Amino acid sequence: MKYLYAFVCAVLSVFGLSACQPVQDDGQVEYKLVQDVLEFEQDGGVQYINIQTVSEVKASSPDSWCTVSDNQSQSAKMVKLAVTVSANEGVEARSTSVNLTIGGKENEKVEVLQKGNPLYVEKTEVVLDASAQEFSVKVSASDAYDVE
Repeated sequence: MKYLYAFVCAVLSVFGLSACQPVQDDGQVEYKLVQDVLEFEQDGGVQYINIQTVSEVKASSPDSWCTVSDNQSQSAKMVKLAVTVSANEGVEARSTSVNLTIGGKENEKVEVLQKGNPLYVEKTEVVLDASAQEFSVKVSASDAYDVE
């Protein structure tokens, strides 16, 4: 009876330890990415990527205007990463990605989109005399605009 009890305890402990592993039978890491796209206004700011997993998460971005914290906060089953985007001074929208490595494997990319400055007027000082009729100003726009 004593050996049967020890055998049952050993079997249960093996099952208990294997149940804690974040890897499925097919070798894939278990996780759930809450969102796969972050959209920012022209001014930039901070948004968060939330990942449900018990595995270690590492994140990086290839562009200097988009930075990501390395495990901003982590609970038992949720990892929250802060993505910070600087202001977009250009007219055109821009995009990049945050590359996620979950459980030691490159798993996902979160797309980061940022709007451009919709209307840019070049700063030019114009001094007109009484006879001047017209002058020009350089304007760049990502959208259509009207001049009145």
